[in-house]
Amino acid sequence: MCTSNTVGQIEARASQEMNRFLQRTLGRGASNVTATLCKDVLFVHLRDVLTTGEKCLAGRGTVHEADGGAMVREVRNTLVRRSREELVSTLTGVVGRTAVAVFHDLDPTTGDEVIAFLFP
Repeated sequence: MCTSNTVGQIEARASQEMNRFLQRTLGRGASNVTATLCKDVLFVHLRDVLTTGEKCLAGRGTVHEADGGAMVREVRNTLVRRSREELVSTLTGVVGRTAVAVFHDLDPTTGDEVIAFLFP
């Protein structure tokens, strides 16, 4: 961890950087982003992340909700996998250590997304 920054400053900056990442890659950010640094893991919780198209595809409350939700989840997982280097590089500058693993999941029903970064 950077000695010049407090945990709160690191968490705030990580939240900002993750929202900027969403804005660059999807055209809109989350309505709320919370980052929590716990020892060697940074958890980022993004609320209300779905774009209008993703909400339509997820088809909340329709018979196609399961299929559409699975497609939205798959696309988001692919996006995180392909952007892994960019995300790790960005957070290395924030946290001061390089993440060795990135975990991701999305709930297409609620629009909540969680990304966890594991540091050595």
